[in-house]
Amino acid sequence: SLKGRYIISADSFILLAVMSEASIKYSSKSYIAIVEDDESLCRSLARLLQASGYQPVTYHSAEVFLGDAKQPVFDCLIVDIQLGGMSGLELGERLARDESNIPLIFLTAHENWETLKQSISTPYVALLRKNDPGETVINAIESSIRNINHDRRITAGSCNNKTGKTPY
Repeated sequence: SLKGRYIISADSFILLAVMSEASIKYSSKSYIAIVEDDESLCRSLARLLQASGYQPVTYHSAEVFLGDAKQPVFDCLIVDIQLGGMSGLELGERLARDESNIPLIFLTAHENWETLKQSISTPYVALLRKNDPGETVINAIESSIRNINHDRRITAGSCNNKTGKTPY
């Protein structure tokens, strides 16, 4: 069992991940993209995800993410809202236009939380502050993976009965 606590620091905040049997179950071979222009935070998130059993792939900009021809199939995308160049919100809108089904988790250091939530038009799984505990990040990833796995089961099983209706 990989139960334990990991403290990963990045400049002005600490990410704390509490690993559990459940997090290991959802993390097996799950690829998570991190799009973050703060190198220290990006490295910290990657370490947090690795310690939790995920396969993180990091990008320092939305443009680099979009230009990566060798991307694995991602189970989740963690993206900073305020990137240099194309913003995280613009990346989310681009992925939505391209009909991507990658669950999005937005990160922000923005202080006006309610105004920010109202300005996001792209579907997303979670909106997290950059100083949220690592456990919150891991829980959001686990939730997004559960949801996408459920959606995949529905798609795969949508016509498996005589009525043609989804059995879920």
